[in-house]
Amino acid sequence: MKDTITIDGATYVALDAIDSPVKIVVIEGRWNIVGRVETHEDGSLTIRDGKILTYWGTTQSLGELANGPTSKTKADACNGVARVPAHAVLLTIDCADGAWKL
Repeated sequence: MKDTITIDGATYVALDAIDSPVKIVVIEGRWNIVGRVETHEDGSLTIRDGKILTYWGTTQSLGELANGPTSKTKADACNGVARVPAHAVLLTIDCADGAWKL
């Protein structure tokens, strides 16, 4: 793999080469959902264990939530599986491992 380096027998992967399964998804119509994302060949997404971000509670933008919710963030459970067509996906943001409890 091009984005790896081996030091003393241990292989490390560049952070930007990791496709995180937990993402923040910005969907047309002003919806923002964080959850476990599966990407399909047609570009559509399936979001499981999702939470709808009703209030970001950030000082620097939505991207700040990639490291987890702030004390002011409000996120409501979706209580189901969301299937989002490719044309409705505006942006995805990879979240840090363990940043969100889903």
